[in-house]
Amino acid sequence: VVNQGSNTVTIISTKNYNVVATVPVGTSPCAVAFGNNRFTVVNRGSNDVTFIDGISFTVMKTLAVGTTPVAVAFGNDHFVVGAPEIMPVSGSSTKPAGSAGETEKFSKPP
Repeated sequence: VVNQGSNTVTIISTKNYNVVATVPVGTSPCAVAFGNNRFTVVNRGSNDVTFIDGISFTVMKTLAVGTTPVAVAFGNDHFVVGAPEIMPVSGSSTKPAGSAGETEKFSKPP
């Protein structure tokens, strides 16, 4: 759950619906996606995305993206951040994706 007023994301267990963690992110978070055991949070106010580890619930990295990002989707090992320009972000790396052969892969969780 994105919490725009407090610039945090609340992670809730789907097993018992308890709050697992509340994680600080960028300014005005507005969307979140989950894939490859990572949460990707779109921060509209700070023009970036925050990657959160899906096991430890800690921030892995924050990455600048296009102006006023508003959405994120996950598929084929990539996150796509919706902004006035669409910016693919590798789901297997925390940097913008280049051509198909330039994407690094996240290591698989144990």
